[in-house]
Amino acid sequence: MSEKPFPETSPLLFAYGSNLCPSRLRARVESARYLAPARLPGHVLRFHMMGRDGSGKADALPTGCREDEVWGVLFTLHPADKPALDAAEGPGYRELEVEVEVRKGGRIRARMYQAREGWRNAMLSPYRWYRNYVLSGAEHHGIPEAYLARIRDVAVADDPDRDRARLNRLRLSRSWTSGPPTRSSSRQESCP
Repeated sequence: MSEKPFPETSPLLFAYGSNLCPSRLRARVESARYLAPARLPGHVLRFHMMGRDGSGKADALPTGCREDEVWGVLFTLHPADKPALDAAEGPGYRELEVEVEVRKGGRIRARMYQAREGWRNAMLSPYRWYRNYVLSGAEHHGIPEAYLARIRDVAVADDPDRDRARLNRLRLSRSWTSGPPTRSSSRQESCP
């Protein structure tokens, strides 16, 4: 965790993809601090953003139907680290402000990354390791089981780059040394 003090202007962001996984997010921006699970109504989770590796990455696609939902988590980071997160997300995402609901009934405005129009391809599938970052992060943060089941049901592809696939499987498995997480798990540094 970063020792830099957080100014009052620290950005509030909504993560719903691989940034749900604490080890993944902290590898990108060490100062990241999770705050609370949140729900984005009127959107659905899709894995159709064209990633640099040719696979599908997560997107919160607007539907206009309030019953549709994307679950994620609110987090903040030191403003000096925001450019590093922007670079990690890449050119396929744009940043916008959305209103999310927290479990205690409140609504909060936060920033999120959403796939740009020209970067969406419905024929893409996520690599298994990428989907597992999303799933493991969602489990870690206690996202509702019905939503987890939808993530588990996402069709995945095997990464043709065996070294990259092995490396990402290893990154995910490092967190399993003390066994799988439970709903009451409070571990913040790793992703189950």
